[in-house]
Amino acid sequence: MIDYKYNEDSALQEIKSYIDSTYTQHYSGKYQATDMIIDAGHGTGFCIGNIMKYAKRYGKKDGYNKKDLLKIIHYAMIQLYVQDHDVEDEQIKSVKLSPAENSIFDLLKTEPISGDVCYRNIPIDSVSKKCQICDCWKSK
Repeated sequence: MIDYKYNEDSALQEIKSYIDSTYTQHYSGKYQATDMIIDAGHGTGFCIGNIMKYAKRYGKKDGYNKKDLLKIIHYAMIQLYVQDHDVEDEQIKSVKLSPAENSIFDLLKTEPISGDVCYRNIPIDSVSKKCQICDCWKSK
């Protein structure tokens, strides 16, 4: 076992407890504002803006409030998620489709669709929970 000099193991447990509590406090609905902001392509600005907000207010509003530091870490973790998935989106966009696949893709994007669809309006496979064309995971 690692002997952490700065009690990182305890800090990680506290961070996990804080993040868990945020899910029970305000993540009760199916879609959250953060999800919609990320899906709209504004995740990085949202996360970095919140990191800056809480860093700037640390030591001012409510003094040296540990909760501000926990929020900074949580938004940094959400940004790690955004970064990883933005890379996946770029990889998805760079996939070369055959002319037949392109025409199906274009048709699916323009036709009204009911049921689960990805953010590109492509039907989501009910078993794999992924887009049927580009294999993305995002839903509207």
